[in-house]
Amino acid sequence: MHPTRALLIKTVSDLLETRNPDEITGQMVLRASRVSHGSLYHHFEDASDLIETVMLDRFFGRVIADIETLKNIVLQTTDRSSYISAVYAVTRDVQQPQNHTNRMQRIHLLSYASSRPRLLKRLAKEQTDLTSKFGEIIEIAKNKGWVGADIDPLAAAVFFQAFTLGRVIDDVSSEHISPDQWNHIVMTCVERIFGV
Repeated sequence: MHPTRALLIKTVSDLLETRNPDEITGQMVLRASRVSHGSLYHHFEDASDLIETVMLDRFFGRVIADIETLKNIVLQTTDRSSYISAVYAVTRDVQQPQNHTNRMQRIHLLSYASSRPRLLKRLAKEQTDLTSKFGEIIEIAKNKGWVGADIDPLAAAVFFQAFTLGRVIDDVSSEHISPDQWNHIVMTCVERIFGV
């Protein structure tokens, strides 16, 4: 990646730690990064394009890492029991209360994109790719006989993402459920739905 592009991305990423995307202006980014106006437009359509890029990268970078972990699990495990145990470990990690910021960022991204056609189009493409990659992992497990033959891999991929997104409901509640109880109900659903 070009150093100026990387600097602009890092600057916006840092600004997003303390500000909402709507509060970040092009001038703010230029002052903080000490990059020229022309350089910004050389690498991005405008400041909004830069902010959108960072928001997408931040979210999808984390999720892609989780998907790679799941793919390695399904490729390396040799039996269904080991597969379910490994999926449980990943689920437990992703669903932890301390990951609430990541979940809230996704909600914010979805909301933010709803009124921005360019971002919504980019988000749709990224989300379709993500669901497809997730579906491929489920298809591999299905081919190994670890997922029911009647389960559609893409529908299952959306289901997995939905329960992670749904965790936000507890994140914003004044009284939280036990992470162990949440993970238990998720894995019970996974085992029953994918049971063979």
